[in-house]
Parts: sequence; structure tokens; C-alpha cells
Amino acid sequence: MPNRLQRETRARLICVLAANPDLPVANSALTLARAARKNGESALFVNCADLAASETSTLSDVLMGEAQIGDTKTICAQTGVITINAGNAKLDDMLGILAALSLSYDNVIIAAPSGCTPAHVRLAVAADVNVLHFDSRGDKFMRAYWMLDAMRARCAALDPMLIACGPKTDAMEAYDMLRETIREFLGAPLPLSAIISHIGMADGVAAHILSGLNQADEARLRA
Repeated sequence: MPNRLQRETRARLICVLAANPDLPVANSALTLARAARKNGESALFVNCADLAASETSTLSDVLMGEAQIGDTKTICAQTGVITINAGNAKLDDMLGILAALSLSYDNVIIAAPSGCTPAHVRLAVAADVNVLHFDSRGDKFMRAYWMLDAMRARCAALDPMLIACGPKTDAMEAYDMLRETIREFLGAPLPLSAIISHIGMADGVAAHILSGLNQADEARLRA
């Protein structure tokens, strides 16, 4: 196991958000969890973004009283990542369960459904780290601005990591416009953390993001 400083007992809660529909937030969250396991940390991946049928019970079943939380967990024999699927449960109904889950793992990584409801904002404010995906095609990047505006209205210091989804040229152009719009109206523009032009790139992006988070943890605890 790699040497690392002991963190507080509460998990690092990472919220992976999507400003637009059909972005690879579930894949990014899962690859973050796999990168955490490679780093010798425990990881729980909570998939609230993908409504595909699940072979196990889901958080929706728990909320309806038809299952216990332990019934929803599956573990990958190859990676050791524990996965829980949300089913069709609404995000605002799951916030209490998600808070309880954040007590038992080094990393709880949540793939949130696309959108910017009050529940999204509450989850983002509660998270230790937020990763915000945006579509770089046309003017779709403006949804990321609206999400950041809503989140900063609740927590002025909230700065998600930005992930542009699309071809590199489009991604850089969209990010430049997003950065200047944030600078003009919200202040403190965010750096672009990564570009995902195809699903296979998420593995390298996840390892890079997790490495940065671990370095930040160590610097904070040494201070």
C-alpha cells in the first residue's frame, strides 16, 4: 500500500456532476474509484446517474423499505471497488443515505444525474470535492456557468474541478468563453482540469485528479 498521511475518519466525499445530459459522469466516477483503489484506498461508487437495470437492490428499494443498505452493495473482484446503484430514487430523497455512507470509506464518489436542482446544490456544498463536466459543443457550456452561479449563491467559495467533454479544439474554445463569463459575472474563474474527448481517456484523467487531491490532503494535514 502506498505511504500516505492518515486522513480524518470521515470519507472524502467526491461529487461528479454533469451540466448537460449524456455526459460520462458515471464512467468518470467509476474510474476515480478504481484509481483510489490502485492507490490503496477504499472506494465506494454510488451511481445516481445511470438508470440501467440493476441485478441487486437499489437505493430506491431502501427508501421504499424493501431492502437494507447492505443489500445494495456489490464488489468488483478485480478492482475492489464497491458499487451501489440508486435505481429511480430522486436525488433529494437520497441525501440522508449518502451522508450516512460517507462515514465508512476513504472515498465516496457519487455520479449525480444531470441537472441543477436544489438537491444538486446541497450535495455539492456538502462534498469535499466537486467535478463538473460540461458539453463543449456550441453554447452548451453556459449550463456549467448557471450551475456554478447556483452553487456559489449557496457557498461563495465553492470551486468545482472543470472537465470539458468534446474534441480538444472545441473544448478549449468553450472553456475560454466559460472562463471569461465566470470572470465577468462571478469572479474567480476556474482552471480547466481535463478534457475528455472519448470515454477511454477517463482512466488517465481520474488518476491525475486523484493524485492532485491526495497532494492537497497531505499539504492540508501538514499545515
